[in-house]
Amino acid sequence: MGRPHQMTTMLNISDRFKTAQEVLAFPTEILAGFLLEHLREFRTSGSQDSESMLDIHGIVASIVEQYAQRRFLRSADLRRSNGEAWNWLATEGLIALDPDSSNQHGFFITRRGLDCQTHEDVEEYRKRRLLNPDLLHPTVRQIALGEYLIGDFESAGLKAFRKVEIEVRAAGGFSPGDAGVALVRQVFHAAPNAGPLTDTTELSGEQDAMSHLFACAMGRFRNPAAHGTRDFIDPIEAAQLLMFASQLMSIVDERRPSP
Repeated sequence: MGRPHQMTTMLNISDRFKTAQEVLAFPTEILAGFLLEHLREFRTSGSQDSESMLDIHGIVASIVEQYAQRRFLRSADLRRSNGEAWNWLATEGLIALDPDSSNQHGFFITRRGLDCQTHEDVEEYRKRRLLNPDLLHPTVRQIALGEYLIGDFESAGLKAFRKVEIEVRAAGGFSPGDAGVALVRQVFHAAPNAGPLTDTTELSGEQDAMSHLFACAMGRFRNPAAHGTRDFIDPIEAAQLLMFASQLMSIVDERRPSP
């Protein structure tokens, strides 16, 4: 095992924190973002020993030594917290064991990890991973998940709600010229002039509520997105919208007339 590279030309990870307590207060996944930044800098800092460049023992030891030089206490806790962050990066596929290294503890930054330039990128990646694809309606998953995973949240939201509109129109038996709020108001119109997807066994207030639900979805999320007046830039919001579109699609499926 080669000796750890002396990091003299980069921003030390310890420079980001004032006390050991501050380091330990960070959740593992947040600390992992700073650690990946550190590994990227370490990787490109001119080390001649490529096999030990991402050795977990050497790097964590060097980080703890940096903390010690700044008189940080609780070195054992600091080692463990950085070890937890390292394991989180490995579990998420941002680093991996290097099959070409003779060092059994040697890792490399994966292609997915290299896509994360900063700790903010790691945090955005983490948020995207919060969306469980299995919870999405199959159609929403098929048409929108790809855009969501690459960060094109606006396209993902637009496609999902556009598909809701298409399925409402088809299930209600309306023509292509019928669209938006006016369309769903007709399809889910309450009794006595009940629309084709209205459940007339429900109370009148519940029938009205369903009509309002779809109308609000079209007016707030489908039409503004279609005209470019709303941006979906946050992965959490985008995930919530895909879940909402999935719920609407499930309602349409439940009420779709039998062939």
